[in-house]
Amino acid sequence: MNNSGIHANQNINGSSKIIQYKPKTILDYFNMIRQHWLHVVIIFLIVFALSIGYAISATDIYQAETTLKISPPEGNILEAPLLNELGSGGSQSDRFIANEIHTMNNITIRERVAQVIIDSFKVLGQKDKFSLIFNKNIFNKNSGDLKSDKTIANMLKNIVSINQVPKLDFIEITCESPSPFEASLIANAYADVYREFNLLDNRKQVSRVKEFLENQKQHKFDDLKQPKMIIKFISLKAARLNWTRRLQI
Repeated sequence: MNNSGIHANQNINGSSKIIQYKPKTILDYFNMIRQHWLHVVIIFLIVFALSIGYAISATDIYQAETTLKISPPEGNILEAPLLNELGSGGSQSDRFIANEIHTMNNITIRERVAQVIIDSFKVLGQKDKFSLIFNKNIFNKNSGDLKSDKTIANMLKNIVSINQVPKLDFIEITCESPSPFEASLIANAYADVYREFNLLDNRKQVSRVKEFLENQKQHKFDDLKQPKMIIKFISLKAARLNWTRRLQI
């Protein structure tokens, strides 16, 4: 068995020659650097220049946040049994907020947000305030075609995050963009589109309740009419029998 730092070579005649290597010291590495100092300086300058170039050319990313309060509905006569099944207290609230977050991540909402962003750009007409909604051009940052609403909607999945504030009935909508104006616009557009969607949904629920109450009213009215019709029929039949008896007399 050979010891550490010792290497044995065996020649053709079978005799062996032992060569012992000394471990490298700091002084050995220093001498090596001094011998190749020019290469070390060149490598250092290249790395330094690349770092400076990246720091100068790197795009700044801005983040915008908006907060929404999400209150679970108290329910109505149509949905009360369903709400009772979902639970009560914090579990019901958390589940409702999770459903709302899932709704906001839906493609329908994202396409509506994308359309709002496109309309805002067309109204403003200031291309320098937008970045992500244009196709990139490596030769000219200010050029590039406007993306379609479906392309922007798919992009929103990667740049927008929607999360519930822990232990609170609030959700945070966070957006990142190289343009602070664009990031703020997208976050606010999400909030506005959700409010509009929620308002329309509430109106549909009110219409359903009104329709349900009208149907119940009609059923009750029909139920009340039926005994009256029976009484009227009996009265007419009794009167007919009475006239028949009189005629017989």
